[in-house]
Formats: sequence, C-alpha cells, structure tokens
Amino acid sequence: MKTAFSWSVVGLGLVLACPGQLAAQTLLSANGHPWDVDTGHGYIDDGGDDAFDEFGSIGVQIKSPGGSTLFSDTELSGFGLTLSGHTWMTPTPLVLGEAGVQVSRTLYAPSDQNYIRYLETFTNTSSLALQLTVIFGGDLGSDSGTTLARTSSGNVSAGITSADSWMISIEDYSEAFNPNALATDPPVGLLFGNTAVSAGTAAFWSADPFTLPWPGNGNDELAFRFQFTLDPGQTSNLVLFLYRGLQEGSTGPLEQTAPARGSEVALAQSVLTNLSVNPDYTGLSTLQIDQIVNFTPVPEPSTWLLLLGGLVFVAWVAKSRRH
Repeated sequence: MKTAFSWSVVGLGLVLACPGQLAAQTLLSANGHPWDVDTGHGYIDDGGDDAFDEFGSIGVQIKSPGGSTLFSDTELSGFGLTLSGHTWMTPTPLVLGEAGVQVSRTLYAPSDQNYIRYLETFTNTSSLALQLTVIFGGDLGSDSGTTLARTSSGNVSAGITSADSWMISIEDYSEAFNPNALATDPPVGLLFGNTAVSAGTAAFWSADPFTLPWPGNGNDELAFRFQFTLDPGQTSNLVLFLYRGLQEGSTGPLEQTAPARGSEVALAQSVLTNLSVNPDYTGLSTLQIDQIVNFTPVPEPSTWLLLLGGLVFVAWVAKSRRH
C-alpha cells in the first residue's frame, strides 16, 4: 500500500498528514527508518521501505462465562494516542461496549534500537469472569512474497507453532518462499510471548480472525492470537516487541552500505533472541510487569542471587559428603 504523505518537523519526531485518516506521529529508530504510528488505531503505517502496510492493530472478542459473545471488534480504533518523548499513550481507556472491559495501548520506541514495544492493557470492571480473545497484527508490506524466514524453535518448515516465542518474515520477491532469499523489503520480526495465552496465529482480515489461523507463506495478513480469563476487577497486560530492519541489497535511509543477503535477518534473530530472555521493560512499573500474561516472569536480580546461593550451598553439601 503506497500513500502520499506530507511531512513536518514537530518536537522530537515528525508528524505525517495522511488523507482520510488521523495524522500519524513519527519517531526514527536507530537505523533511520520511521515508526509512523497511526494515532487512532496504533498500527505502524509503512515503517520505511514498505516494511508494513498498516501493522500493529488489535481486535478483541469478549465472552461471558457461559460462552455468549458480549463484544466483538476485529480492529479497535479511537485510542487517540499522544506522543511524549519516545512513548505513545492512550489518554483515556476505550470502554468496549457493555462488556465492562477497558483497554488502552502504550507504545515505546527507543531511539537506539530497531524495535517498538506494544503494551496492551485490559481491565475488567464487571462482576463476571470474562473470556478474552485478542488478535494483534495487520498487513505486512511483503505482500504475496511474504515468507517465514526464522522462528525461535528453528523449524521454519513447520510454520509458527506453540514451541515458538518469536518469528521473522521477509519478502522473497520471486515468490519462491525461500527463507534464505534476499530480503527485498526490510525483515520484520515479532516477539509475541512464551506462555499458554499465546494461542497461535490468526488471519487478520479473514472472515473470522478470532478462530482462523494464518494461511502461511504468500499471505501478508499475519496476526497473533491470545486467549485469557479476566476476573472481576483484574487488569492483565500483553507485551509485544515488533522489529523492523533494513532492506538487503539496497542502501539504507542513513546511506548505510547495502546489507548483504541474510545479514539483516541474522541481526533480527540476534535482537529477538536477546529480548526473549531480557525483555525491555523500560518505563514500566513493577505492577505493570507483574500483570503481563504472555511472558514468564523474569526473576529479579535478588532472586538470581538467592538461586545462585542455593546452588553453591548444594554443591558444598555434595562435596562435604564425599569426604
């Protein structure tokens, strides 16, 4: 999807005026590509060099304890995100119909990295234990050349499975779907979680994205599905990391030398692998981190010291018994 934009410098970022939609607020990442965030939906419009065609939307379906659908919207809008520093925030949470759920989005884009972090917050103000299905995704810029290039499990031929916590896709312009092809659009990666609430892929613009999985290579309408229970009064968070690199074989936006074939995919893999064990929770409170449901909690430094001390003690006892 190609759209003509007008640019103006505003504060720390750039503001895009796009006909027919809310203005996007834009920050540059480390490699010089923009995070052009649509303030109404929260998706990334292009991301630079056609990385995306609007990716990063969410949809929500809410069911009662008995299974009745109380609310269903495949793409929420009206978040009214405001930019302060490197963070976009929803000033007033959306209220989803009469289901009693409030939802807000917080996006953080560090200037020294090539990823943006999404924090999706859901609060149940009703007296019922509600069942939520959330989809995150949209339209990739890789179009019919969309190719799964890497997964955390290393088994690309199996697709994205429950064993995976992240994935990387590229555009194989030849449409041969070769995971090692030259990435003719910037490689895109998503770290989506490592717990049971990560319920697989979704086909974002399909007839029913809450149940239908992503068809696979050649389809650019990729999304991920999350399912969890929200008890009365409970707040739960989903956190996702969206990565976008440089085109391989083309000069970068900061006049970088054209990256070699496979180099940007390897870089994306390195970053996502590190984030999966060391998530960037910059700016989040302890409570917000504790409310994240799609990642296993990372032990605090003090906990690591206790664990290490316990291992040392066990080793000392074992050694003592040998003498």
